Amino acid sequence: MKKKIFSIMLVCLSWSFISLAQPTISNKVINSAGGEGTAGTTTIYYNIGETVINTINSSSNTITQGFLQPDVLGNFGLSVSTLINHISCVGKTDGAIVLTPTISGISSAITPSYQYFWTPTSLCPANDCQSLNNLNAGVYSVTVIATFGTKSDTVEVNNITINDSTEPCLLEIFNGVTPNGDNKNDFFFIGNIDQYPKNNVKIFTRWGQLISNLDGYDNVTKRWDGNINGQVVASGTYFYVIDLGNGSKPIKGWIELLNK
Repeated sequence: MKKKIFSIMLVCLSWSFISLAQPTISNKVINSAGGEGTAGTTTIYYNIGETVINTINSSSNTITQGFLQPDVLGNFGLSVSTLINHISCVGKTDGAIVLTPTISGISSAITPSYQYFWTPTSLCPANDCQSLNNLNAGVYSVTVIATFGTKSDTVEVNNITINDSTEPCLLEIFNGVTPNGDNKNDFFFIGNIDQYPKNNVKIFTRWGQLISNLDGYDNVTKRWDGNINGQVVASGTYFYVIDLGNGSKPIKGWIELLNK
């Protein structure tokens, strides 16, 4: 009687051992750079350095067996295009960078939020600047993070270079003068004239009388404020001739002065 019982127990143990030894799925270990796999038509991205046994797709459900669950379902496809405006002319700090982030692979009904981590960080402390203006020539970089709920995607854009310029700036001539002391158009302003230190500016009446002749016009210590010998001229139209002192053709035009 004892021999029969022992025989039955051996048979049961042997059957159980054989069942456990039959693998149905293969192990997979991703490397330190992370990994990805395919579940049906869906690409799945995994955490770094952990073990995953297998991922299967059944109907509308994605199931991961093992210690690891997918971080991101679907390929977010974040990309960032960059528009660069280089320095326009000598002495200007008018460089600009405009970013356009786009994401493919997610529903168009999902609107992600973006953060922009610029280097240097002082450019945008709030990390909300999609564009930057008034930049010096130099090299910049930015990390863009797109977030939808608890999921996110990241792109680094490095070596964004704004080039300097060797071209002199074009003059910006304002031909309205109201010398009334309100700090608005109180003098004849010539933008970028300081880049031509050898300049000469002459002002004439409509009858051709020279009433101002200034070398090195700079909008600060040398400028025409509508005066002749300390007296404001009468309202009317006056004419200017600007010689940049670089061999170029003199620039001529008119000034409308309103004396009130």
